[in-house]
Amino acid sequence: MDERLLITGVIILVIGLVLLFIPIICLAGIVMVVVGFIVMLVGAIQEGPRPMYAYPPPYMAVPYPVAPAPQGVPTCPRCGQPVQWVAQYQRWYCAAENVYPWG
Repeated sequence: MDERLLITGVIILVIGLVLLFIPIICLAGIVMVVVGFIVMLVGAIQEGPRPMYAYPPPYMAVPYPVAPAPQGVPTCPRCGQPVQWVAQYQRWYCAAENVYPWG
């Protein structure tokens, strides 16, 4: 709800209702009543602002501590070759099969 539009619409509506009782400019009053009512409805229906990001932007620091690589080099459970630790993804990588064997 946009309160400024709602208040503006109510003000225009009231001014238009007052102008309806003045004989010479009653047509302007009708127009102002219609416009004020429309502005008031738009102000009542309009959604509030939404946040810019649903997730933190990519340049922010990682919110969790980065664990060091586990000690010792395990082997791939699929082919038996040694695997490499990829610090960026915090996972072991099997270069022989191009897979992350544990997830």
